[in-house]
Amino acid sequence: MKKLLTLVLFLGMALGVSAQLVNQGGTITIQSGATLVVESDITNTTGSIVNNGIIEVKGDITSEAAASFTSAVDSKLKFSGTTSSTVNFMASTTLSDVELAKTAEDLTLASDLDIDGDLTFTEDDNHIILGANNFCLLYTSDAA
Repeated sequence: MKKLLTLVLFLGMALGVSAQLVNQGGTITIQSGATLVVESDITNTTGSIVNNGIIEVKGDITSEAAASFTSAVDSKLKFSGTTSSTVNFMASTTLSDVELAKTAEDLTLASDLDIDGDLTFTEDDNHIILGANNFCLLYTSDAA
């Protein structure tokens, strides 16, 4: 069994398999204090993703109209890596905190994007490419 597992891992590395997350109907919850790192793309087709912690994605993120993506207060969606990323939320989605930590590329919007929290650029020369989409930084006053 150990030899079979080693062979499968070796073949996966040799074929350049990258880790991606595809949710086709489940509920994925990232707990507060937890971090989910996805080395490639996140595709949410009919399921639900509830982020209470940190999701770090190195590729694209797509959440289709039949799916939901919920971003709790103080949760973070972090874009990292050396390739560009595209965001496509087909249903209305408001993110809490967003961090751009791309070392060489940009974030492109394929849909409107609302952020009701912090937008942080942690690397040089990161850009958000709007195209024909709206980008809105919401402001909620803490004052009573």
